[in-house]
Amino acid sequence: MAYTQTQLDALENAYAQGATKVKWPGGEVEYRSLEEMQRIIREIRTELGRGAKNGGNLNPSFHKGL
Repeated sequence: MAYTQTQLDALENAYAQGATKVKWPGGEVEYRSLEEMQRIIREIRTELGRGAKNGGNLNPSFHKGL
């Protein structure tokens, strides 16, 4: 399936809010779980050539610089 940046943005925003239903112009999808959404986000990022942020982890960690 060919994904768009708009779909990725909508999916990432919904995931960040803990929602499993995603809407974008011309479409809507309801996922079974946040884990399923995380897998799809990784697939879309790969397809769009963006790779995975934070080593594939959608929950960033923060470190103090020394």
